[in-house]
Amino acid sequence: MTMDDPESEIRSMMDEAIRLHSSGALEKAEQIYHAILKRRRNDPDGHYLLGILMFQQGEPAKAIRFIRRAMALRPGFADAVNSLAGIYINSGDFKTAVGLLQNEITAHGENAALLRTLAGALTQSRNLGAAADTYQRLHDLNPEDTSILRGWAAVLLDLERFEDAERMYERAIEVDPGEPVLKCYLAQAVRGQGRYTDALAIFDAVLTEHPEFV
Repeated sequence: MTMDDPESEIRSMMDEAIRLHSSGALEKAEQIYHAILKRRRNDPDGHYLLGILMFQQGEPAKAIRFIRRAMALRPGFADAVNSLAGIYINSGDFKTAVGLLQNEITAHGENAALLRTLAGALTQSRNLGAAADTYQRLHDLNPEDTSILRGWAAVLLDLERFEDAERMYERAIEVDPGEPVLKCYLAQAVRGQGRYTDALAIFDAVLTEHPEFV
């Protein structure tokens, strides 16, 4: 690496900053990120990673500014959008997070990570109908993902759509049959339909298989 190869030098600096950042040496990483941006002011990765670091240091306003700059420099930067939405969710600003995610998905297409964050934000803000619809879209992208089935089923249970919740929990159990908590939630969905004997049988089976639940 020589001064005759500035791109290689910047890549090396970025690698070192990421290494320090990952190891928790935030102040040293911050210094290198700033040095990178001083030499290449429109580096979207530099702005993004510095934004993440600022949030970790408890400075969300600065984090938002850097991450938004990264998004402007690289349209469709899904990781940056997702991280920014997470900052808004962390602060309780679900409306801004939801709008940000919906706009990005509309502009650049379905993205599993963004849809997952959107589903979580809608659930936390108790916009359960929209959350259920989002889980449907997410499921279409990842039909075998148990966490998606589980989240979707939980929303359906909250909506008292017990038959739909039962189907989702049954599907989740097919994918992950060794998870007893799923069977307990399945029993709740069955009980919600007034099928108390069936629900009790499911609970009894769980307790037989997992006596530690007693």
